Amino acid sequence: MATFIEIYLLPARNGDCLLLQYSTGVRLLVDAGYKSTYTKYLKPRLLQWARQGRTLDYCIITHIDADHIEGAYKGLLPENQAAGSPQVIYINQVWHNGYRHLRPSNGQTILSTRTDEAILRSLVNRQPVGEMSAADTGPRLLNAKQGTSLSAQLVKYGYAWNTAVNEGPLVVPFAAQLAPGLSCRLVSPTVAGLAKLASRWETELAKMGVRARQESSPLMEEAYEFWQQTERWLPSTGPRPIAAVAPASPQAYLRAAFTEDKSPINGSSLAFVLEMQELRLLLLGDAHPSVVLAELTRAYGGHQDKPWWFAAIKLSHHGSFSNNSPTLLQATDSDCYLISTDGGRHHHPDLATLAWIVTRPLTRPGQIRKLCCNYLTPSIAQFNRIDWQQTYHYTITVLDPDQPLILTA
Repeated sequence: MATFIEIYLLPARNGDCLLLQYSTGVRLLVDAGYKSTYTKYLKPRLLQWARQGRTLDYCIITHIDADHIEGAYKGLLPENQAAGSPQVIYINQVWHNGYRHLRPSNGQTILSTRTDEAILRSLVNRQPVGEMSAADTGPRLLNAKQGTSLSAQLVKYGYAWNTAVNEGPLVVPFAAQLAPGLSCRLVSPTVAGLAKLASRWETELAKMGVRARQESSPLMEEAYEFWQQTERWLPSTGPRPIAAVAPASPQAYLRAAFTEDKSPINGSSLAFVLEMQELRLLLLGDAHPSVVLAELTRAYGGHQDKPWWFAAIKLSHHGSFSNNSPTLLQATDSDCYLISTDGGRHHHPDLATLAWIVTRPLTRPGQIRKLCCNYLTPSIAQFNRIDWQQTYHYTITVLDPDQPLILTA
C-alpha cells in the first residue's frame, strides 16, 4: 500500500490552520487560526475523526499570534476541556513555547509589589479581539477572565505539553520520531530567537512600570500572551498594495529588494520538517528565512545537493517576501507550495515571493509547480494567467476545505 498524506489547508482568513492525516493513521494539527476557523472548519473535522475512533496525535501551535492561536484558546481547548475526558477529540500531545520557555530558569520569583500585579491584570483584562476586518486599523479591546490564555488552559485541563523535550523549550537543534516511520526536525526557533523575544517583553514590562523579571506565574504568562497578540497590530512595515495592472512578465517582480523580517514574535515561530518515506514536508510557520536556511544546511548540506526537495512547502508568514528570501527559495523546491491567507491587511502573499517561486529553472523533467491556496487573493489572481502558467510551468489551485490535498509517496 502506498504511503500518502491528506492535507487540509483550512480557511483561516489571514491566519494558519492545517490538518494532516497520514495513511498510517497519524494526525496532526498545525495552528488553529481564529475562533471562526475552529467553529466553521476545524471542529467538524475533529468531531468526525472522534466519531470514527481517531485521535489527534499532535497539536502544534507555532507561535503566539492571534491568527495562529485564537482558535485554540477561544475554541478547541475550552470546548475540549479535560485532556483525559475530552468533549471534542483526544489530544495526545501539545507543542507550544510559552513564556516559561523563553529563558533558562533561574528560579521562580514573585511579583514584587501589588502595583506589578495590578498592571498585569489590567493587560490581561484588556486583551485584543484577534479577528478583524481588513478595514480595521487597530485592536479593539474587551474584558477577559484570568485563566483564558492558551498556557493557562493547557495547565488547567492537564494536557501533555512539550513532553518530547521534558516540558522545556522547543528549539533547534531538535529531531524526534513522532510515530513509527514519521520523523520531525525543527528548523526554528533558536535559543537566541526566544531570548530576543524575552528581552522585548522585559523592555515592555519596564515601560509599564513592572519591576519583576523571570516571573513564571500564571498571571505573567497570560499577560505575555495577550501582549503578543496586541503587538501583531504594530508591523515594522506598512501594507504593500497590489498594482492595478500586472507587468508583461513575472520577472519584473524579481527586482524587489529583500529585507528580512526582524519581528521577535515571528522569530519565535516553530518551523519543522516532517518526513515519512518520500513524503518530506517543510512547514514554516512565520519563521525567519535565515534561521530556516541555517538549519536545513545543518541537516542536508553535507549529503544532499541543492535544491533540497520537499513534497510540499508551506510558505512562511503567508508568503511574505520578508520571510521567504530568494536564497531560501532557491535552496529548496517542491511541486506543491501551500499559501494560507485571504490577503487581508498586508496583501500577502507578496508578488516577489510568487515570482521567485515560479520563474526558477525546473528541478525535474516535466515538473509543474502548484500554488495551492485557501483563497484566491489579489496577488495570486495576478499570477492566474494562462500565458504565464504555460511559460513558467505552474498552476494555481484554490483548495476545497472539505476535500484534502493528497500527496503520495
